[in-house]
Amino acid sequence: MSNEKKFEVEVADASGHSVVEMTQSELAAQVTAAQGSWVFVNDQLVNAADVAAMNLADDSRIRLMPGL
Repeated sequence: MSNEKKFEVEVADASGHSVVEMTQSELAAQVTAAQGSWVFVNDQLVNAADVAAMNLADDSRIRLMPGL
């Protein structure tokens, strides 16, 4: 079992949005798989390629949205 920290991630899609728990590596994999997605950390757009290496705080607000 992984001891990796989990974060609440708001995931938006055509049906609305859901809130899921993901580890940082799961989030990075999701962003990579959904090319063109936008990632916001604490209401700031971040480069999807940088997600895996970011230093995320426990209370970070993370949102994953399809690109417009």
